[in-house]
Amino acid sequence: MPEAITARSIRSLCGRGWDLRDMVHAALRLPPEAGRLTIAPDGDPAGRAAAQALAERAHATGWAVSLLPAPEGRDWNDILNLKGARA
Repeated sequence: MPEAITARSIRSLCGRGWDLRDMVHAALRLPPEAGRLTIAPDGDPAGRAAAQALAERAHATGWAVSLLPAPEGRDWNDILNLKGARA
């Protein structure tokens, strides 16, 4: 079983020069049996870059990948809040 990700382990990795994208990439393990994966990143450069890296990694191991990016400058929580305010 992999070690749990804690605030202490994140601080330790940051101290070694890891950025958040590196940490997520190292911590995320796709199930061994490939299937469909939909990635819904934030609408900013960092979110799109992380999503693209994950998509490439998943696709290389046989996953069917779809990207559903949020509008520029937004995240999906923003969109849900906007829709909720109108309902």
